Amino acid sequence: MSPGLEWRRRTETSNHVGIIHAGVVSTLAETTSGVNLRGAVPAAVVLLRPVAARHRRPAEDYVIVEARFDPAAARELFAAAGTVDCPSRDGR
Repeated sequence: MSPGLEWRRRTETSNHVGIIHAGVVSTLAETTSGVNLRGAVPAAVVLLRPVAARHRRPAEDYVIVEARFDPAAARELFAAAGTVDCPSRDGR
């Protein structure tokens, strides 16, 4: 497993019902994937794709975001095609 990020609920990042704002959770996920990919492939121009998030339950107090991918496979894809596509767990 690649490095991840953790976040505890804070007043300034909570929504109107007092849970961690969905935008914070999405930003953590995007940041985790970017940090891990950046460490796996050589310096290159990064093109961002649209991101869609499905939140399974409210992030009430604590969030842990993990990135799971094979850095060696990412390097091979980049070397062969000049691009790396990292689909989500559900294949999108």
